[in-house]
Amino acid sequence: MRDDEAPGPLTQASAPKAPGRPGRRISSEPPVRDTIAPGMVAAGVENEVSRHSAGYWRDLVFGRVLPAVFFSVFLVRYLLTLWDGLHSIRQPSDYLFVVQQGLALAYFTMLVVLYSVRLPKRGTDHRLGVIFIAFTGTFSVLAASFLPGGVRRDWLVLPADIIATVGLAYSVWGLAYLRRSFSIIQAQPPPRLPGRDPHGDRDQPGHHRLARRARDPLFHRLRALAHEMGGRRAFARVPGRLPRIRPLGAAVRAQPVLEAQLTRLVDRLSARTLLLGAVMIVIAALFVGAVQDPDFWWHIRIGQWMADNGGLPAHDIFTFTVPNHVWTDHEYLTEILMWLVYSKTGAVGIGVFFGLITYAGFYLMYRQVSRRPFVIAGMGLALGAVAGAPIWGPRAQMITFALTCLELYWLQGYLSGRSRNLQFFPVVMVLWANLHGGWVIAFAWLGVAIVAELVGWAWEPSNPAHRMHVRFLAIIAAASAVAVLATPHGFSVYLYPFQTVASVAQERLIVEWFSPDFHQPFLHPFEAMVLLLIVGFALRRPKPYDLLLSIVALALALQSVRNIALFVAATTPVLINSYSEYWKEVSAARGWKLTVPTRGPFAAITAVVLVVITLATAVHIAGETLPSHQQSLTASNYPVAAADWLAAHPEVGTRMYNQYGWGGYLAYRFYPQPNRRVFIFGEAALMGDALLNDYEDIQTLRPDWSALLDKYGVDYIVYNRGEALANVLATQPGWKLAYEGTRTRRR
Repeated sequence: MRDDEAPGPLTQASAPKAPGRPGRRISSEPPVRDTIAPGMVAAGVENEVSRHSAGYWRDLVFGRVLPAVFFSVFLVRYLLTLWDGLHSIRQPSDYLFVVQQGLALAYFTMLVVLYSVRLPKRGTDHRLGVIFIAFTGTFSVLAASFLPGGVRRDWLVLPADIIATVGLAYSVWGLAYLRRSFSIIQAQPPPRLPGRDPHGDRDQPGHHRLARRARDPLFHRLRALAHEMGGRRAFARVPGRLPRIRPLGAAVRAQPVLEAQLTRLVDRLSARTLLLGAVMIVIAALFVGAVQDPDFWWHIRIGQWMADNGGLPAHDIFTFTVPNHVWTDHEYLTEILMWLVYSKTGAVGIGVFFGLITYAGFYLMYRQVSRRPFVIAGMGLALGAVAGAPIWGPRAQMITFALTCLELYWLQGYLSGRSRNLQFFPVVMVLWANLHGGWVIAFAWLGVAIVAELVGWAWEPSNPAHRMHVRFLAIIAAASAVAVLATPHGFSVYLYPFQTVASVAQERLIVEWFSPDFHQPFLHPFEAMVLLLIVGFALRRPKPYDLLLSIVALALALQSVRNIALFVAATTPVLINSYSEYWKEVSAARGWKLTVPTRGPFAAITAVVLVVITLATAVHIAGETLPSHQQSLTASNYPVAAADWLAAHPEVGTRMYNQYGWGGYLAYRFYPQPNRRVFIFGEAALMGDALLNDYEDIQTLRPDWSALLDKYGVDYIVYNRGEALANVLATQPGWKLAYEGTRTRRR
């Protein structure tokens, strides 16, 4: 039959009969809903809306959407409470409180998922045991917050925490037990299609005979899903059409544009979108925050100086101790940008600016694992964000983190054969070398890739890909080394990283250069990430590149706590890939295939839940970046009141000795006043090991501490209240207390 003769979908009378079975209608007979009659609206969203009763929409709104939104609020609340609890662990009983919040979070997460994705049943289970578990489990969740431990009172904390933990564990178990025992909303019976056999798409006539043909291996022995056009869903390997399903040239109903758009939207608002979207939204709260880095203050002051003078400082301008030291300002471009943002938007703009940079790095990590199982990818990204929480914040180091993520993203794309964007990396190195001194780490990642390809070349000499990769990577590394010279510092830029790494005084005195102390609670997520990475390698043998990359990143992180950010950037995709490949092997061996079908109500609930999570995260970020909150943090961390007093008494003192972490703030407040120049500030490489050692001798009261003060001509000291130096000065006859807030002593 020609296309112009096709009368449309087959009817009962016109359908060809199966041989040997007269009168039986084949399963491919299109339903009546596929026929568009004149004057009728095509079957689509409008038809679906009109067919549903008011009771359906009432049950949808009050039985699914509103409960899911309601419990999402509790989910966000307990998520934030859990995060605060992880940072406030001081004693063993605090761990029970954290476990409580985790159990409550699991409880409300299960409720949100239960109200969103589960299929309704036709009836409700009225068994006494089910009702008992439902009521007692709900009572346990509500009662846990009223126990003394739930609100962190000092009396009866441990017994109450134990009771609350047991009750919450029982509630989680009860909810898991009941997830299939009773329905949420009354199910609506599906509308019956006229003339349609509900089992007509199974066991069609002649399928087994056709499947046995060797020249045309078909898929019909599989139990495929029914297709809306009749018959089974077509597989990609079927070479041609089956004439008994639909004749060649038969009319196909055109899908309305609105219906197609809504279908695509429903497909996108899936469980994958819910989990990954929630993770990527919530982690933004970890990246955007108030300014707490002590180096921030001198960064914006020197940025202002460069913007006003139109050049870079050749020597130190903030101290009276080392004014002749040559200043190789490796992050001058970042400092100028920081000053421009700060002058226009204040500390809020700085927090958002660096938060977006950090978020861009995590988005690049997500791009590396976007094709992995979304549960593993979401959990891995969340763990990486929490593990690096001690490092995130408004600081220049986030630029190195983001550019490291970009380099590793391009490296993965090149080594896997998907992209050659790595050829543009020398251009990125020009920008990196002018933004932050961490550019040297880029050559570590390139070196890892070169060594991994050399190992592969030695293992498979006949494979030309390894030789080509080594040559290309070597060219990129050489070009990047030349690109670093595109800075105002010339060849001296090569020396700065080695001066920092070779400094014994910096490693001994500066906290962020210390090795991680796993007794600190905020480092436990990093510890867990290391252990999970090792377990992942034990479950599945890693590739040489992944193994070498993880070893180098772990060595850097164990050397210095500031390198945890680099560890997160390098190993988070490796961790996700390891467990994804292991899951793929296990699921294939056991025949597991977990899929979450897309449904209209779930898509609506997903959209609402993501909006709620976005609003809660935005409220949290707004609270963290409020000017009043920033002022409170600044006043509690820096000598604001003492600086105000010194500003009101310019006649007091000529040479200052200050605490190391306060030097940047005092330089920001008083530069260029000559009698307020600081003793030391946070640019340790500029200070030099000699000054760092003298500073340590004074603050630790070495035998020569008083002689060193005389050597530098110090006549007033701004130092921490209650520290050993302040206490000893109180007993010295040549010193007197000038200000009582943050202590200022003068001769």
